[in-house]
Amino acid sequence: MYPKENAYYLNRFCSYDSLGQSKESVEDLIHAECLKHDDKYLENLSILFKKRPELISASFELYKKLCGQNEGPSQLVELLSTYLAKSEASKVTEVAAGKASDID
Repeated sequence: MYPKENAYYLNRFCSYDSLGQSKESVEDLIHAECLKHDDKYLENLSILFKKRPELISASFELYKKLCGQNEGPSQLVELLSTYLAKSEASKVTEVAAGKASDID
């Protein structure tokens, strides 16, 4: 069972972030945002996704696990969807660039 207070997750995020543990930081920000919307959670998620884009897919999976069939905060859904789309587009571009270099 998960704690029900967003302050718990915010405090843990600060600790993980200062230790450079990005995956755990992202998880705690998603937990906190699912409990109660705050723009600072989304701002920090955005910063972490820019630094570590490989965390985006796992973050979306965690969000779906936490929210189940219910939709979480619309701002979080929008942020995750935007970064997931960018991540997928980036992967397609990388694959296309790789295939183009194989042709040469």
